[in-house]
Amino acid sequence: MDLNCKTIKLTLFVSLTIYMILFGYFLYPLLNITVSYKNIISPVTKRLAFGQKIQTFSKGKKALTFIEDLDEKCEDFHKESIELKKCSDTVHEKYGHHTKNYTLPTIRQDRCHCCFPKLSYIFNSNKVCAGAQPIEIVIFITSTYNRRTRRDILRQTWASHEAEKLYNTRHVFLFGMSKNKTVNYLIKKENNEFQDMVQGDFLDSYRNLTYKTIFGIRWAVQFCPNAKFVMKTDDDMWVNTRHLVANMSQWETKNSTNHLIGNCKYKDYPHRWKTSKWYVTKEEYPHTLYPGLCSGAGYMMSQNLSREIARISRNIPYFFLEDVYVSLCIEALGAPYGLYNISRFADARPIRYKSCEIHGQYTAHNVPGYQMLNEWKNTTNCLKHFLKLSQNSRFLGLYNRTWKYKND
Repeated sequence: MDLNCKTIKLTLFVSLTIYMILFGYFLYPLLNITVSYKNIISPVTKRLAFGQKIQTFSKGKKALTFIEDLDEKCEDFHKESIELKKCSDTVHEKYGHHTKNYTLPTIRQDRCHCCFPKLSYIFNSNKVCAGAQPIEIVIFITSTYNRRTRRDILRQTWASHEAEKLYNTRHVFLFGMSKNKTVNYLIKKENNEFQDMVQGDFLDSYRNLTYKTIFGIRWAVQFCPNAKFVMKTDDDMWVNTRHLVANMSQWETKNSTNHLIGNCKYKDYPHRWKTSKWYVTKEEYPHTLYPGLCSGAGYMMSQNLSREIARISRNIPYFFLEDVYVSLCIEALGAPYGLYNISRFADARPIRYKSCEIHGQYTAHNVPGYQMLNEWKNTTNCLKHFLKLSQNSRFLGLYNRTWKYKND
């Protein structure tokens, strides 16, 4: 009898041990997935220092409703849905450091439903495009707090009030949040002076550039619906607003308003070597080819395409390379949307331009501040130089047709 009792106890002990091992191996990860998924699908919007409600102007109410409707539909889905579709292998937490990830046991999917987080404003310059008059181009410029010198140079050159009035363009600088409260205060203080900055509720880091880009597109749709084109660029870029405005009519007649316009590749390969700045694992992106991309240094899109990207992006799982992510959105939209390559948009490579050469480009990358100031002061002489060359140059012939002085 005593032997049978010991046998039963031993059997129960072994069974319980096996059960605990199986629970830890199979069931516990599933519980972690549930916790992770709560963060993926329903991120909590934090109200931090300097937070304020988004204000609107009357002409933008229709566009603002468009974005709000997208968010409300997704919020309704979050409340009603029980089984949530797995969106991504790795999702970067909005408010934490960019290396803190929630890992799921599946690879990144091509589609999801409302998995891209709702992005909110810490502060906003919502009167940049106020008024009933159409604007040719609104440009959102990605920047960080320690680039104040670059921003001041842009405010003296192609993003100056004088240039914007002459060519009918507008600009804003985009920021995420810093963990340092002093930095957030200084950004807010700078905006109080210039009223040309917008800050979103996500950590400002390289791995979060996609948040910043989609945040900028959504801002343009909400607060600048009277702009014909929306442009994304960086604070180390020369943007030839005069040249762009002069040639916009050509893109409209070529029916390229449904295309992302820039220095584009129609196919590209993911970087699989770990030493690369753009290294991507097969779990993050399982396909062998990207669906093309336009260099994030500077590209343009029509207001209509901006609205479509804002709409479809809620259903495209996060991917940290912003230029690839925008192309993934366009791929999801399908025909008639696509990419339109123009070589005069700069790619990511820094090129040293000689005097006046920069005026032959739509954009130029990594231009030193002193050169940008000198070229801006010498604009009139450089344009006369190009106009003279265009008489005998097929390459520069467009200047003879489209570049005219507005004060002539």
